[in-house]
Amino acid sequence: MFTLSRAVSALAGLAGLVLAPVLLATSAHAAVDPGAVRGASVVQTGWWNALNEPPPDNPLTPPPPPPAPDVPAGTLPVSTVGGDPKRISAIEIALEADPGSVVDKLELAIAESATKNVTANAEKAAIEACPVTELSWVGGENIPWKNRPEFDCEAGSAKGVRDDKGVWRFDLTSIASTWLAEDFSGSRSVMLVPAAPAAPAAPEAPEAPDAPPNFQVIFDGPKAGGIGLLVKTTAGSGSEDDSDGEAGTGGTTTPNTSVGSGEAVGTLADTGDLGSTDLGGAGTGDLGAIATPAAMPEAAAPATAAPAGQIAPVGAVPHWHDGMIKPALIVLPPLLILAYLAMLSLGPVGQPAGIVNRRGVSQALDKLRVAGSGLASKIGR
Repeated sequence: MFTLSRAVSALAGLAGLVLAPVLLATSAHAAVDPGAVRGASVVQTGWWNALNEPPPDNPLTPPPPPPAPDVPAGTLPVSTVGGDPKRISAIEIALEADPGSVVDKLELAIAESATKNVTANAEKAAIEACPVTELSWVGGENIPWKNRPEFDCEAGSAKGVRDDKGVWRFDLTSIASTWLAEDFSGSRSVMLVPAAPAAPAAPEAPEAPDAPPNFQVIFDGPKAGGIGLLVKTTAGSGSEDDSDGEAGTGGTTTPNTSVGSGEAVGTLADTGDLGSTDLGGAGTGDLGAIATPAAMPEAAAPATAAPAGQIAPVGAVPHWHDGMIKPALIVLPPLLILAYLAMLSLGPVGQPAGIVNRRGVSQALDKLRVAGSGLASKIGR
């Protein structure tokens, strides 16, 4: 029994030696620590002071004051007094991934400065990270308040979580979700600001919400190893699809609506093809190939006479002179007038020969003509 217990203890100790490095590595990768930067880098930092608000720009304006004595050089402060922010800090981040990738995780860890008597009431502080909406900004220290870049906490924010060692962690995954998009053209920066007080659960409650406490938290900057970043990304599928990129033309054809100069006219006269609606493989001489909505306005145009020797299109109104040669139409009226004048000059001799067995109106006209000839001869005598 004693031997068995010793063997179990030995196995337990061996298992602990084997699993200890694995557990340590898992805990080390569970959260990023300040100073550890993986998958990203810090481009620049800056902070702005609401108390550093000089008079309007003019030649007599004194230079800005030196850095605040309660903010050590190289640090990033966040403070509020009476619920109003007095100092805010920004961090610009560069991601080490190709455009089009997906941001699976982006965590920011930042440590409080170890300098004494600069951080106050940090245990009750509330800080959030908000996306900077201004594309370009210039960092520095104790910059006038009016020069702070624009940011939008309503578009998205990440609440900071503080541990007992003074390390704040911000989950920026939702804010950075579009930072690697191929069409992204915004700023990859966040502003650390005092968090707005949460709205009361019951607005109708008579008790007024407590005013946010005054606080000031001073963070170490990147030179002091106070900022840590952990980025995890997944390669995107790319903008190219599985096809070869060329649109297929099979199955969709454009009906041929061209009409030949001699072939189509003869086909249009053939009313037997008017009921055809088959467009597949129709030739230029088939009326069914052009009897489409796109071709109907052309069919509704005013009809014109077809050239000599051709049949008029369907729907055209026939005229008495259709089929005649154009020169004949020009010469015919003068010929008719000349013939009429010749008939008048010749008198009865030039009149057409009478028709035998006239009756009715023809007989009466003959009598009037004979009487008129006799009267004219008497007058001539």
